[in-house]
Amino acid sequence: VQFYFLYGGDLQSHEGLFRRIAYDLEGRLQDYLNPELQTSIQAIQLEMTFEFSRQLDHYKQNILRSLFSMLSLPPNEHEPLLEKDLSYVLQQSPRLRNLKPTDYICTYLHISQYDWDPELTPAATRWFINEFCNRGELTTTTPVLFFLAIEYDETDDALRQEVVAALETAESLRPLPELGMVHQRDIGRWLERYKQVSPNSRSRRDLLKNIFGSSPEHYMEDVELELKKIIDQYNNNIVQ
Repeated sequence: VQFYFLYGGDLQSHEGLFRRIAYDLEGRLQDYLNPELQTSIQAIQLEMTFEFSRQLDHYKQNILRSLFSMLSLPPNEHEPLLEKDLSYVLQQSPRLRNLKPTDYICTYLHISQYDWDPELTPAATRWFINEFCNRGELTTTTPVLFFLAIEYDETDDALRQEVVAALETAESLRPLPELGMVHQRDIGRWLERYKQVSPNSRSRRDLLKNIFGSSPEHYMEDVELELKKIIDQYNNNIVQ
């Protein structure tokens, strides 16, 4: 079981990075070179949210209710949830049957700036890792990856400092670099890699300038939105 921490401004698409990692684990990032490329590896993508509570036990309970529901386990039928552990969930979930040792279980837990608490959130995280996930002996041979994503307003430096301070004392949690802006060169590099969407250098240059202007950097959510439009237009032209 591995735990990763994603943090950054709320316009930097934490979820997009999570999905990219899952696709990479499946070996699907190279399929633009060969659309017929097949892979036998699955990276199950599971996304969960939860209701915030100022009482720590309710906070924990709400996390587990979300986890059980996401894994097709009705929470009320598996009470008391706080007495269960990750091994129990992995054994019981119908969504995780027939997975191979080469597959991956990727779980994304989103925590917005409105759900962040400088004391409750780190305390619940420590409990989840040290007690819920590491309490029992896991029998699964499939790697389990948890991504805890904290989002905050770009201008809220105080909240950012709280998150960074919590990271510095975290144990068994691997912080990924803070999500930052996307540089114009990175977008140009993407257009060069997937040049089938715009078959010549001049059209790619015009596309980059017309859509993204002259700004040297952009928010990832904005970039994803514009690139999706380019991909959709390309796919529609193929269908026509």
